[in-house]
Formats: sequence, structure tokens, C-alpha cells
Amino acid sequence: QKTAYEMLRSLVGSEMCIRDRSSSPALVQMPAFQNLTWKLLLVGRLLRVTPDDVERKLIALEELSTLNQALAAAQKAGAAQATTIAAKIEKIHREFYLLEGRSAPGNVNLSDDKLSAGMLYSLRDHLELLKQEEINLRAAFRAACPNKDRPSVELTGLRDMIDACARSLSLGDFMQDAQDMFSELFYLRGEKRRPFSLPEFLDVLGKWMELYGLFRKHDKFKAGYISVNNMVECMEEFGALMGYKPTPFHVMELCVEFDIDSGFGVTWEEFRLVMHRWIESKKKGDDMGKGAHGADALPTRDVLQPTTVEELRQLFTKFGKPNGTFDVLALGGLFEEICYSFNLGGTLSDLFRLFRAVEHTSEISWDQFVSVLGKWIILKQLFVNYSKDGGSTILGSDLEYPLRDLKEMWGCFDPRYGNNDVSVMAKEVASSVNTPMLTFEEFCNACLLYTSDAADEEDSVDLGGRRIIKKKKNR
Repeated sequence: QKTAYEMLRSLVGSEMCIRDRSSSPALVQMPAFQNLTWKLLLVGRLLRVTPDDVERKLIALEELSTLNQALAAAQKAGAAQATTIAAKIEKIHREFYLLEGRSAPGNVNLSDDKLSAGMLYSLRDHLELLKQEEINLRAAFRAACPNKDRPSVELTGLRDMIDACARSLSLGDFMQDAQDMFSELFYLRGEKRRPFSLPEFLDVLGKWMELYGLFRKHDKFKAGYISVNNMVECMEEFGALMGYKPTPFHVMELCVEFDIDSGFGVTWEEFRLVMHRWIESKKKGDDMGKGAHGADALPTRDVLQPTTVEELRQLFTKFGKPNGTFDVLALGGLFEEICYSFNLGGTLSDLFRLFRAVEHTSEISWDQFVSVLGKWIILKQLFVNYSKDGGSTILGSDLEYPLRDLKEMWGCFDPRYGNNDVSVMAKEVASSVNTPMLTFEEFCNACLLYTSDAADEEDSVDLGGRRIIKKKKNR
């Protein structure tokens, strides 16, 4: 048998030589992050939820899949085990979003959740790598703490601690921006300033990393801002693993509170402030509108900001009668001031039709006045939020989003179709115009069905301005 030195040079590396080579085991390669955005998202989510909780949720998803198949087979065969299997499934649904820390229950059902499963599977694919990153962070935190037994960090030492964590994660100096979130936390929770323990530090750092990753993900052209619609999508992702979903009223309240101009987009600083405020409010159980923590009844004037209600009160007093009512025939003199003050657009006939829907005589009371204009103001906010050209028009393909929000707010819907068929209504509205986009006047005309016509046939809607929101009862 010839040795390697006696082989012809043309045979080296050929199939004949490779066949006689002793087989060696293949190297196990660790999965790598696709890019910086992906790394920020995955590491941030793991720090917020903890590895143990991620594994618990993954086991729950696998068990749920098996139980659903068993339940379908038991129901088909008429077996008595169907009740027991259904009880186990209900228990998994009830305990899926429970966290180790203290937080309010979520407002999302696992059966309606379209995001959590995909996010958990992404974490599973990189779980070993993410665990190693978390171990490195814990080691860097303990190494930078003078007290090794009970490691904690003061606010004055946050800069050096964040630098150490950035070096551990191979990230740049931009992580120093996370320092502001630590100071904001005491204000949002109403607590006194104190040192941060290791779990608290990792939680806040994880929130910042995920938020920065979400902003980079939606700021595709590196313009420095994203749309309000993108911010709502980020809210859904940010709260998915905790069972939190934003409600339209809450988003509007935050946009007004932080003075976000929807026409110019949401900058990173505004985005971080709004998202941090939103998630901490959800953890405390504070919310507006329909949901697990919603009110039994929500008047329109309670949705508006106090300054907006005060401006409406001044206009009502200026054109009102001494008896505290407003003559609908005096609407012409009021219309110009209303459109100028609130940038509503529309036509006088639209507003006149809305007022005629709520009055039985020629006079309008204050409650009816603020109800109608409150609806119009909210329609304008929804229109601007989902507009992609600064509030001039809205695409017909995007109509389903604002119509879905309107349904969640007041519940008014076209009585000819099922209560859940928002897509049918969106297609009807889109087909009512000759262009692929709608102006605010056309959008407002279509939404009159929600605020007046459909309300006549809904028992849960009072045309005086109150939408009765019934709490869901657990069976």
C-alpha cells in the first residue's frame, strides 16, 4: 500500500484519498446573532423574562399542542376525558403569563396571542448563547460591586456599571443612554431613590435593550424617527410575553401627554419615554378603555385631556344660551372656530348631521356637545396616527386598523354584519371612494356609521356620550 508521499500529486484531495481518511466528529457550532438589532432584541427579552420563565413557557406551548390534539380526539370519540383535558388547557392559559415579580394580570388571552409563540421560539433557537450572555453580565456586575455578598449599584455608580456591561456584551458607548431609564423608574413607580439590586438592574437594562432593538427594527432608513403606527406595533411586541396589549385610548392619552406630533413621527427619546411609561402603567394595572382593567362606563369627555375639555367649554359658553344649552342653528358661527382650534377639517354638513343625531329639539346640552366633538377629535387623532403622509390621507388598505380601534372604544358597528367582521366594513369604506386613499372628510363620513347610525341599533351605546363597556366575567 502506497503512503501519502508515494501518491501522485493529482490524487491528493481527491475522493480516493478522502475515502480512506479516518472519520472525525463534526464541530458543534453555536448559533450567532444575525445583526446588532437581533442581539439587542433577544438579550433584552431574556433579561426581562428570565431564562427559567422562557423554558417554562416553551414547555407550556408543547404541552398545550399535545392537549389540544388529545381534546380533539376525545371530543370526536365522545370520551369522558374531554372535560379533564379541557380543565388542563384552561389552567395553562391562566398561568402562561404569570411572572416571577409582582405585576398586574394581562389583558390578552393566549388563544388570541399571535406574537408570543414566535418570540419564544426565537429565544429557544439561541437559548444557550443567551444564557452565556446573561452569565457574563452577572459576572461583570459582581466584579464591579464593592460588596460581593449583596451586590448592588447606586445611581452615582451607574455609568461605570453600564460601561462594564457594554464591554461584556461587546457593545459600544451608546448603552450609556440606558442611564436615564434607571432614574425614570423611581418616578414611574412612585418610589424613593435607592440602590439597584442585580435582578432590578438586569430588568431595566433588558427593557432598554429591547426598546432600542425595536426602534432600530422599525427605523429601517435610519431617519431617526418612526410612525405612531410603528410605535403601536412595538407596544404589542414589548408586552406580548407578559400578556399586555395597548388599548387605543391609552395610546392616545400617551401621545397627548408627551406632546407627540404624529405628522413628524416619534423620535427615539419620545419612543423610550412613552414605552417605559406604558409598560410600568400596565404592571401597576393602570389603563384606559376596554380591557381587563377598564371601567364599567367611559364617557367621551373622560377620554379627552382636561385642557381640551376646557377649550370646548369656553366655545360652548361663548355661543351658548343663558339656560346652559346651545342652539343648533348657531352652528355656522361656531364651525370655523372649532376647525381652527382643533385642526379637524371636515364640512359643516358632517358636524350638523352628528348634532342632529343626538338632539330631539333644536337645543344641544353640554353633555351632547362634548360627546359629538369628542368623537370628532378622536377620529382626527386616529386618522393622523395611521396616516403615512403626515395626516393628509389614509390608505384604503390601512382602514382596518382605525376601524378596529373604533370598535374597541365604542363597540358601534354596522348591524348588517357580525360584530367581529371589521374587514368587511373596511372594504366597503375603501370601495366608497374612487382613489386608493381617503381624506379626513371621507374617513369621517364613513365613520359616522360608528358614531350615529349604528348607535341607534346598539343597546350598549347612549347617544348622549356614554359607551357602556361591560367587564368580562370569568366563567
